[in-house]
Amino acid sequence: MMHLTAWGFYALHQIALWSPIYYAQTRVQKYAAGLQHNRSCAPKLCGKPH
Repeated sequence: MMHLTAWGFYALHQIALWSPIYYAQTRVQKYAAGLQHNRSCAPKLCGKPH
């Protein structure tokens, strides 16, 4: 019974840690466009103020 309890807590721990990461990667798009633009070119080379 002890092993089952330990694995149960381990599974809950993994779900608690990975759930926000999954949510952020699949649903949060708030900053994605700005980050993609800034990574594609340096501000001095683009000629666009940031």
